[in-house]
Amino acid sequence: MIILIGIWGVIMNDNIKRAFLFDCPIDLVTYEKVLSCTDSWILNNDPKTRLIFAQNPEKVMTSLENKELNKALNQADILIPDGNGVVWALKKQGYKLEGRVTGIDLMHKLLKQAQQLSVGVYILGGKEHVVKKAVDKIKEDYPNITISGYHNGYFHDTEKIISDINSSKASILFTALGSPKQELFLTEHVNKLSVNVSMGIGGSLDVISGEVKRAPKWAQNLKLEWFYRIVTDPKRMKRGLKIPKFIVKVLFKSH
Repeated sequence: MIILIGIWGVIMNDNIKRAFLFDCPIDLVTYEKVLSCTDSWILNNDPKTRLIFAQNPEKVMTSLENKELNKALNQADILIPDGNGVVWALKKQGYKLEGRVTGIDLMHKLLKQAQQLSVGVYILGGKEHVVKKAVDKIKEDYPNITISGYHNGYFHDTEKIISDINSSKASILFTALGSPKQELFLTEHVNKLSVNVSMGIGGSLDVISGEVKRAPKWAQNLKLEWFYRIVTDPKRMKRGLKIPKFIVKVLFKSH
């Protein structure tokens, strides 16, 4: 293990380089690297449930104020560079990244991997009609996949949910409870779970179900997905304003 101390610290462990933006961790990984890890964890039936979380500017800024979230993020096995902002910030500090690893695209790759490995998937989160539509769409897109179970994100008996997940014998758990709820939920209960891999997927079920449209390619190419989301969903304005604050903070800390 190599550790460098500083604002832009870096830790290398298990062949994954972990960088830090303002004490907030982000891993310098590619889709291929993540899938190589999950393949190994699943095939070796790793007794430890591995956690994958996505990192973006909004979450970085939130974690600066929310110590519980920051602690949860640091417990993740892999933190993908989901947002364009974090990729830009890391490259500005001299780190080499091939690009983003988006949460929804990684989810699709993991669904394909689950189908190829013939292992089950459990989906937790979203409104009842949303998770049902998402499951139907996943079955349509991946006809040979095993959906071991699913449950909406509105529950009170956590122990019952965990028991249901474990009883399903699923290898992969996708958790769509929103941030920071999903990160806090998974890190609090990780030692009770028997799945090999669990990933926080935020609002991916809304997109997969068709309830929300993903930002168009032009917005993705111009790195303006965050702006597109604010324009199409004004309720995101408060969250979206964290992105320009992140940019200013990166520029200030860079000098």
